[in-house]
Amino acid sequence: MKKLLVVVVISLTILINIFSFLSISKNSIDNMLFDKTVIAFDRSSRDTLKADENFLSDIISFSKEKDIEISQYSFLSSNKIDIYTTNKQNFQSALLIPNLIFNKDIRVHSLEDVFSIGFKNLLYIDTKDNNIINEFLNKFSDHGVYLVSENYTYSFSTLKYIDSNFLSVFALLLSVFFLVILFYYMGSKKNYSIYRLWGYSHGQIYCVFNKALYKTLFICTFCCISTFLGILIVFNLIDTLLKSLIILALVNLAIILLLSLFSIVLFPISLINSQGIDRKNRLLKTRFTINSVKFCLVLLLMVLFIVFSSQKNALKSSQDSLSFWESSKNLFTINTTALPYDSLSLESIDNDKLFKLYSDLNKANKVFIIQSVNFGHLDSLNTDDDKQSYIYEENVSKVEDIYSPYGRTLMIDSGYLERHPIKAFSKNDWASDMIKYDDNTLNVLVPEKFKSQEATIESSFKEWFHFQKVYVSNMYRESLGHDLIETPIDDLEVNLIYVENNQYYFTYNTFAGDSSNRVKDPISIVYTGNVDNSVLASTLGASMFLESYNEYSALNELQNITYKYDANELNSISSVYDKKGEQLSYLKDSLNKLTFNISVISLILIILTIVIVWIYYKAYIANIIIKSLYGYSFMNTYRKLLLSSLFVYTFPALIIILVYKSHFYMFFLSVLMLFVEYIMSKTIYETLLTRGELEFIKGELE
Repeated sequence: MKKLLVVVVISLTILINIFSFLSISKNSIDNMLFDKTVIAFDRSSRDTLKADENFLSDIISFSKEKDIEISQYSFLSSNKIDIYTTNKQNFQSALLIPNLIFNKDIRVHSLEDVFSIGFKNLLYIDTKDNNIINEFLNKFSDHGVYLVSENYTYSFSTLKYIDSNFLSVFALLLSVFFLVILFYYMGSKKNYSIYRLWGYSHGQIYCVFNKALYKTLFICTFCCISTFLGILIVFNLIDTLLKSLIILALVNLAIILLLSLFSIVLFPISLINSQGIDRKNRLLKTRFTINSVKFCLVLLLMVLFIVFSSQKNALKSSQDSLSFWESSKNLFTINTTALPYDSLSLESIDNDKLFKLYSDLNKANKVFIIQSVNFGHLDSLNTDDDKQSYIYEENVSKVEDIYSPYGRTLMIDSGYLERHPIKAFSKNDWASDMIKYDDNTLNVLVPEKFKSQEATIESSFKEWFHFQKVYVSNMYRESLGHDLIETPIDDLEVNLIYVENNQYYFTYNTFAGDSSNRVKDPISIVYTGNVDNSVLASTLGASMFLESYNEYSALNELQNITYKYDANELNSISSVYDKKGEQLSYLKDSLNKLTFNISVISLILIILTIVIVWIYYKAYIANIIIKSLYGYSFMNTYRKLLLSSLFVYTFPALIIILVYKSHFYMFFLSVLMLFVEYIMSKTIYETLLTRGELEFIKGELE
C-alpha cells in the first residue's frame, strides 16, 4: 500500500507542478505585457499629435533618461502581437516561452520602426512611479497627451497569476489526493491495531503512517522547483519569470498544508474514532456517503459528455467551413484604438476622418463592408442550421419586424458585391448593376420570395433611412453648430432590388450566420455613403475589411492615408483568417479541458469503485467467504452492491433525459459505465476473495 501511495504522490505532484508552472508563466507574460501605465493622445485637434521623427526621438530620450521601457503594441490577433519598444532586450528572452510553448507569435521591433505601420495613439509605459508619469505628461503636453490608466490590470498579487482554469484543475487533482489518502488509511486498520498493541501513541502512529507521504512530497516538490529553476537559469529567464517560481513555491506550500489538513482530519475519522464502533454499520455509512458522491460525479460526467459532444460537433462544423474562409487569408478588419468620447462633436470629427479613409480605400478597390450583427448567434453555435438562434429574433416583436432593418437584415457595400456577386431577379443582370448612387436613395436587396412584404419593407427601411440621414446627422451637426438638415421623409426613396432566392452571403464573422458562417436570403442594405458617418463607424472592428498582401503591407497602406487625415487611431488591423483560427483553437482548447476533466472524474470514479467494493467486502466478509466456499456466484454474492451501482448510473441518465428532452444515448453510456464497473468489481472481488480465503483458512481474518 505504501508503494502505491508513493507512486501516486509522485505522479500527482509532478503533474500539478508542470501544469502550475505553465499556467502561472503564461499569466506572468500577460502581466509583463499589460500591467503598465497607459498613455493616450488627444485626437480632437490637428495641432496636437504629430508623430514624426523628432517626436519619437524625444520619447526614446525620455526612456533612456528615466531608465524605463516605453512601447506601442500592434495587435494583429490574440496570438500575434508586434511590439515596438525603446528597449528590445526586455522582451527577447521573456518571449521564448509564449512563442515556443503557447503557440504565440510575438515579435519585437525598435520604436523607430513604428513608422512602417503607422503610429497609434496609445503608449505603454513600464512604471508606476507617479513622478515619472507626471513628468512625461508635462513634457508631451503639447501633443495632447493624457493619462488613461495607472494600472492597466492591477498591482502585483498572487491572484493575478492564477485563473479559473487553473483553480478547477487544481481542485480536481487535490480531490484525487484526498481519496488516495482516505483509501490508504482505510487499508491500514490492521497495522494501526498492531501499533496500538505495541504501545504506540496516536501521534507516533500518525508519524509512522505518513512518513512516506511527507518524505515523497517534500523530495518531489524540491526536485520540481529545482528543475524549473534550472530551466530559468539556462534560458536566462530569471528576471522575467522569477515571480512565477515564487508563486509555484507558494502553490506547493498550499498543497503540503492542504494534504496535512486532509491527513490530520482523515486519520482519526478512519482509524482512531472507529474503535469501539460497530464496524459493519460504520462501513455501510461510509459506503452510502461514497455512493452519494459517485452519483453526483456521474451526473457531472454526463453533463460534461453532453458539452463535449456539442463542442466536438461545433469543431467539426468549423473545420468543414474552412474552404469558405480561404478567400479571407489576405483580409484584415480595420480597428480603432480610440477611446470613447463624451462629446458628439469630437465623435463627428473622428467619423468624418473614417469616411475619408474609407472613400480613398474604396476608390482603390481595397475595402468592402458586410455587417452581420443581426445574424449574430444568441448562444453557442448550433450545428443544426435550422435550429440556430440569431440576435434579430430578440429584436422583433411582431412578424412584420422580421422584414425591417432590425430583422433579417445585413449591410453591405459595392465592394462586397464585386467580390460576391448577387444575381438579380427577372433580369439577366447582377444586383450591383441596378444600384442607384443618389444622395436621397437607399438601395435594398430583397429576395424575391419576400415580394409579398414589399409595402412593409419599403416603409420600415424609409423610416430607418430618414432616421440615419436626418435625425442622427442633425444630432452631430447641432453639436458642431452647423445648419440642420431639413429633408422630409417623402423626399427620400427606397430602391428595392429583387434578387433570386437561395443565395448565400458569406459574413466573414465567426460568430454570425450558419455553421459555415453564411446567411441565406437576407434583406441587404447597400451602403453608398448617403447616411450619417456614424453608420460607417459602427463597422469598425468587425465589419470593414481591408484587402492586402499581408499584415505589414496592410498597415503600410493604412498609415499612408491616416497620416494624411491625422487619423492615427485607425492604424490598427486584425487578421480575418486568424479569427477563424482563434475560434478553432478555442474549440480545441475547450475539448482538451473537457477531456482532462472527464479523465480526472473517471479516475475518481475508479478509485471510489475500488473503495466501495473493498468496503462491501469488509462489511460482509464472513458471509462472502462462506458463500464463495459454497460456490455462490459473484452476481449472487454482490447483489446489493450491483443494485446500488445500477441506481447510481441509471438515475442520472434519466435526469439528463428529462431535463434536456434529448440525449437518449445517455442510457447507453450508463450501460457502458455499469459494464466497466462490473468488470472492475469482479476483478477486485476475486483478488480480495483469494486473499480472504487464505486468511480465513489460516485463522488470520480480521
